[in-house]
Amino acid sequence: MLEASESNFIETHGWIFDHDWEILSCLLGEPFLLDDFLCFWDSEHLTICAWPVKRPTSSANTRMRLLEVTRECIQRFAPKLVEVWGPQDISLDPVLPSDFKKVAVRLASSSNVDVQIRYLDYQVPRKSNFYSSAGHQDKKGLHCQVEKARGFTWQHFALLESLLIRENLARFNRTHSTLAPIVAHSRKTTMFEAYRGEELVGFILARESLQNVAIGMWACFKRGPFRASDFLYRILIEFYQSKVPVLDLGYSVHSDLLRYKLKWGANVTNGPYCDYAYARKDYTLSSKYWHWWARELLCSATLPSETGN
Repeated sequence: MLEASESNFIETHGWIFDHDWEILSCLLGEPFLLDDFLCFWDSEHLTICAWPVKRPTSSANTRMRLLEVTRECIQRFAPKLVEVWGPQDISLDPVLPSDFKKVAVRLASSSNVDVQIRYLDYQVPRKSNFYSSAGHQDKKGLHCQVEKARGFTWQHFALLESLLIRENLARFNRTHSTLAPIVAHSRKTTMFEAYRGEELVGFILARESLQNVAIGMWACFKRGPFRASDFLYRILIEFYQSKVPVLDLGYSVHSDLLRYKLKWGANVTNGPYCDYAYARKDYTLSSKYWHWWARELLCSATLPSETGN
């Protein structure tokens, strides 16, 4: 379990989507911090985020630190499976017991990268829809509502369901999306909604869990000529410009979404990332890819840090 000082450390120094431990712990287990690496433990599986909470200065140094963190966790927990995601496919063989073997890997994809807007040097590209979208409120009859800790209605669920049906998402992305109704209730979440009359045609959930970075976590839109996505992304970008140094637009997932996010003047913060896992040789894995992420997600109505508040 994270101590209060550790959660404050993450809030102060965290710099990417992957450091929002409150959401990830709902999927991966109890969070803890070891040498600035965010780790999760669920009594069988150990998961490590290979991007240190404090931005690293050397990839070689990061590799050695990751191996030492893995070694210590093996000694402390004796896990059946160790999973790591981060910028490199680093062999864990030097620190793992001899009865471990590599059992899964998801190769890096250049179309799935973390995309951020840094406001200090931010300039809106001339070809973007930033300024043209400003007229959508009058021309398309759109209006916006911005509210913190807002619950889902049937219209939000319908848009989320349409997204999951329409997009060819990886298993983790689909599982992760089922958390949206819970996360919407958090006081660290702001919802941006686009309405056409009384019809909800799009929404974005943004997380404010890190001091210097706002995170666009989920975005769902109804397809149509009103272009609700352009309308809401413009509002999202303007809203946080005076509040935080960085707006993280999240992972691009695929090439079309990458192009869409980059057109707003965003930058690729992290290169493609890898996912890989090692398991004990006598540990039986499901044939389903990354099966350990498929957990009972809706057992709590609050995020871990807000329980009892």
